[in-house]
Amino acid sequence: MALCNIFLDYLFIAVFGWGLFSAALSTCIGLSLTTILGFLPFIFGNVELKFSRILFKLKTLVNIFYNGSSKFLGNISGSILTIVANLLLLKLSRQSDVETFSVILHIDTFIVTFTMIYMRVCNPPSVIITQKGQDKAKISHFIFLAPPFWFL
Repeated sequence: MALCNIFLDYLFIAVFGWGLFSAALSTCIGLSLTTILGFLPFIFGNVELKFSRILFKLKTLVNIFYNGSSKFLGNISGSILTIVANLLLLKLSRQSDVETFSVILHIDTFIVTFTMIYMRVCNPPSVIITQKGQDKAKISHFIFLAPPFWFL
């Protein structure tokens, strides 16, 4: 979705010159496109989608809320910060500054995503396990890939 949004932002704003309206339009198109792509395996593939009755256990539900609350609050605070920053940028500067801020946030999303993937693949416990197992190829791979992420 983010790649589609970045491409459409550039196309609508830089090429067509449509302004701030086009940023919202590109976001809507990006969300719609990813939703449609998510349904394609169910429509054209052999994947079956079944609906069933949901059974909730109170303990499981409380555990879900407990584990997800930090991520929820982080997303809410990030969204509020983005709204406030956009309002301030619109009030104090030009529309192009809001567009630039939007592109920076998309780039930040990519950096965070790739960093999380890297940390998941090359996390310290796996390095310790490979050291115990003497897996030299994985250790050298980790040592080669780690330095660029130290500066993020």
